[in-house]
Amino acid sequence: ALMSTKGDAVAAAAEMAESGLVAQWAAWTALTAVPLPSGSGGDSEPTLTLPTAVRVELVEDELALQRCMEALAAEPAVGIDAEWPPGAPGPATVLQLAGRQCVYIVDLPSLAVLCRAKLADALSALLRDESIVKVGYGFANSDLPRLAALHDTYGLRGASLCSARAVVDLGRAESHLGQG
Repeated sequence: ALMSTKGDAVAAAAEMAESGLVAQWAAWTALTAVPLPSGSGGDSEPTLTLPTAVRVELVEDELALQRCMEALAAEPAVGIDAEWPPGAPGPATVLQLAGRQCVYIVDLPSLAVLCRAKLADALSALLRDESIVKVGYGFANSDLPRLAALHDTYGLRGASLCSARAVVDLGRAESHLGQG
């Protein structure tokens, strides 16, 4: 594996750059910063836009989950980001998974009700797969615990969601780069 959540994030990021992995990821390199629309409350903050070739798909049923996981299994790297209501305790409610050609918006509460075991198996398999590099920001300290909290709320097997392999945490890399 290239790296782990306990590994050296700076070395992992350098290894990704040296291997050409990021350069091969068209969706990553094609992102462009544009200003927010006037009056949006954050005029100075840039937003990122996806290239038109990148699809966005909602994953809210078992068939969509299966298609999503099959597509991501063929990716060398997957962007990962969990979301939850601001200030709310408990589990993530949305999981964003991005490959080179598609961004999947995973509706965790819907899937936990419709296909609890398949959701747990799919997330566990993705997180543990050392052949797929997972790239996130603040993943180990923020997103991963919120995914593990799915156990308490929906009865998903939490222990299998508490660990991840082959992760580049950009937050850790950023903090290391700021120190050196």
